[in-house]
Amino acid sequence: MVRRSHDEMWGVLALMRWVCLFALGCWATTVASQTVPSVDRDFEKLKKQAFVSYDANYKESRDVRIRRALVIGKRVDEMEAKGQNVTCVHQILTETKWLFSSTADFQQIDKNLDSLEQALAHPERNENTTKQDPSDGSWGGCYTQWFFRLDATYDQLSRGEMRDRKPEVPIRLLDRSTLLTNFETTSTACRSRILRRMVWTTDAN
Repeated sequence: MVRRSHDEMWGVLALMRWVCLFALGCWATTVASQTVPSVDRDFEKLKKQAFVSYDANYKESRDVRIRRALVIGKRVDEMEAKGQNVTCVHQILTETKWLFSSTADFQQIDKNLDSLEQALAHPERNENTTKQDPSDGSWGGCYTQWFFRLDATYDQLSRGEMRDRKPEVPIRLLDRSTLLTNFETTSTACRSRILRRMVWTTDAN
């Protein structure tokens, strides 16, 4: 009988380990595809179908605005590479990406793209990202969607220098009347994350 060397045995064992891991991965994928509800597996497909039902020209309208966004994004990259402050622009871009992925609201997308160009032309607007909004005490002055401002407020309050002092302007973003109005317009997918931010932000106020 041929005896295998120590190195050969370890090589065989390693190969068998990877074969087993590969087989286990295939099995897990198969099980997952069988157990995940079809409505979840087909979410992106169903979402696009809903957008087309809402707007028959959805794809064409989206493609035109995507091209415009890419041109603006290239300008942002160039400014950032030069070390310029583009914090405000990044907030608008973040919100615009969400609009592209989760809505067919091209009117708001156009407004955001216009705001991007204006922010690029007026660097002083970056100051809006570091100041509280006097109307509700929130941060994130270059966002228009309230839950993005909530996120920015959470991030600001969680910074080390903010942990031991209260905000200069009381945070009213979470006032009951404002909150109920805003929360009703928010998709279910955003709500769990929003609720976590709400608890922390309220405690800090």
